[in-house]
Amino acid sequence: MKSLIKALNILEIFLKVDDNEIRLSELIKLSGLNKDTVHRIVSVLVEKGYLAQLEKRGKYSLGSKFFYFGGVVKQKVKTRDI
Repeated sequence: MKSLIKALNILEIFLKVDDNEIRLSELIKLSGLNKDTVHRIVSVLVEKGYLAQLEKRGKYSLGSKFFYFGGVVKQKVKTRDI
């Protein structure tokens, strides 16, 4: 359960920063987690499509998986219900 919370905290960093592209070193600093932990979590998030790495050893951004979630939410939730 702790790993899930750490992964969600990393994703939430993208909601808090002005730039939508973040270096691994920035994720480490902003998350307060150690390098190995952040690298491991980010690798899984990239593999599953939640994050995208723009270039090899480059910055990360939110992945296309969020478009799919957004589409599902849009279909299932009416604006007035929000």
